[in-house]
Amino acid sequence: KSEDPSEIVDIGAVKIEASTMKVIGEFSELVKPSARLTRHTTKLTGITKKDLIGVEKFPQIIEKFIQFIGEDSVFVSWGREDYRF
Repeated sequence: KSEDPSEIVDIGAVKIEASTMKVIGEFSELVKPSARLTRHTTKLTGITKKDLIGVEKFPQIIEKFIQFIGEDSVFVSWGREDYRF
């Protein structure tokens, strides 16, 4: 297990029709982390422990995300940090 406790706590995405650049779908789900939510994470994201009550863990959310993106997709990220996952 990594010494870096980083985890995905939120997945957000939009589907855009390439030819028109029109948004054709949106996805937004919080992800319950395996480890304790840190103060740093709350400060960085604004997500609190209360926000995560009843939220599903990564395996369930990633399945929903995979269904959302479908087969023809291009992954675009805010930065290199996102690629570690």
